[in-house]
Amino acid sequence: MEFHRLGYPLFLLGAWLLGSVARGNRNARNIILLIASLAFYAYADPKFVALLAGVAVLAYFGAPLVAPGAARTRRGLALAALIAAELSGLAFFKYYDFLAVSLNGVLDAIGKAEMLPVLHLAAVAGVSFYSFQAVGYLIDVYRGETEPERDFIAFALFICFFPQLLAGPIGRAGALLPQWKSDPRPDDREMSNGLFLMISGACKKVLIGDFLGTRIVNPAFTHPTGIGWIGALLGIYGFAFQLYGDFAGYSEMAVGSAKCFGIKLTNNFNAPYRSRNVTEFWNRWHISLSTWIRDYVFLPISGRAPSKLRSHGAAIASMTLCGLWHGASFAWIGWGFLHGIGLAIHQIFLSILRKRFALKKKLDKSVPFRIAATLLTFHFCCIGLFLVRAGDPSLQGAKSAGDAWARLRVMAAELLRSPRGEGVFFVNFIILAAFALAIASHAVPGNIKLRIARHWDAIPRIAQGAILAAVVLLLFVVRPDMSPFIYTNF
Repeated sequence: MEFHRLGYPLFLLGAWLLGSVARGNRNARNIILLIASLAFYAYADPKFVALLAGVAVLAYFGAPLVAPGAARTRRGLALAALIAAELSGLAFFKYYDFLAVSLNGVLDAIGKAEMLPVLHLAAVAGVSFYSFQAVGYLIDVYRGETEPERDFIAFALFICFFPQLLAGPIGRAGALLPQWKSDPRPDDREMSNGLFLMISGACKKVLIGDFLGTRIVNPAFTHPTGIGWIGALLGIYGFAFQLYGDFAGYSEMAVGSAKCFGIKLTNNFNAPYRSRNVTEFWNRWHISLSTWIRDYVFLPISGRAPSKLRSHGAAIASMTLCGLWHGASFAWIGWGFLHGIGLAIHQIFLSILRKRFALKKKLDKSVPFRIAATLLTFHFCCIGLFLVRAGDPSLQGAKSAGDAWARLRVMAAELLRSPRGEGVFFVNFIILAAFALAIASHAVPGNIKLRIARHWDAIPRIAQGAILAAVVLLLFVVRPDMSPFIYTNF
């Protein structure tokens, strides 16, 4: 069940009403929401409810084994074993076929027989997100930053709560577990803000993500011959904003849904394409993942007092793993490696500017420099997104990696050519409006957003609910062939 489908508001209302009946009884309320969350996941992927439950149970019973108090060596071995076990489902279902195809390709190239069978395993909804959430909890317990949780129902909700289950935001135990151990009751303003975020997220998903995806991105990348540099650039820019609209829309709907139950999730996006460098971009894009990578991958690799070379290497290694987390393909690995190189280059640039304080101050105040830096960062991001959209078989809809890379070469060649007669490429009002909305979502000043929120808050709550239902219905009518959320496949 996806957030932008007609059934979700009814499911959300039903879960809210049942939870409200048990208000004042924390355990009963948590049990109701846990059952609702498991039902939500079973609707999305009934075959893998046991995997979700296994991840939660293993983290719950494994945490006391790594908590401070036992011998450090024994705790370290237990942590390594638990992390391996927690990630085993993710590794098998997401990466086995990729490993088998890659290894068999190498063996075939050197004239050896294929070793590993390709199983064509189905993607498991949300496994990358809830597995990382469980691993983060275990590491926090090991570091002494979080106590092992004794309330199993509260802990299970920490892992399984339905708004964040399929595509995050990835939560932290220190922020979420205390909320489930109390009796969170959404006040009037939280409910209002939650409904506003759900409407905003649905509009981003459909009016930006789906329209750009179906009207310009899919045609450009599926049939690139003849579109020329104009069509190729529009396709690449379109995918950049499609991915933003799709995932930022999901995240806003997740945060808004949680607010209706009094639960505060992490805000996941903050106008990422306004960034003036790659480091700032990762402080604005998929914030819950970037901070997870920073705290649990980058910092352990770089160490407490890293040399410049080690810090650069840690950035490249961390982002390469981040790319692999996104997708089992060399295109995503290359995307992560590219961003790691970008982070390392920015670190070097900053170290140079620190020695030239007057120049740094002058550049910070220069409007042309800020504009140029923003455009450069955006196009750097577009290079990586072009690589994954054209080179990843699942995104490209290609039969194999070879087929996807062949289309990538065609698309790259079109960037150096003028549009030709055989390339039919329509740019109409709907496409221009979707681009304008995407840009406006980044460009609108914060005070205007606050003003809109205040006007929304003044509307009676029953009217707000009716507006939400009307917007969802209207979006369904306007875009009846709505696409699935892209990040739920990650």
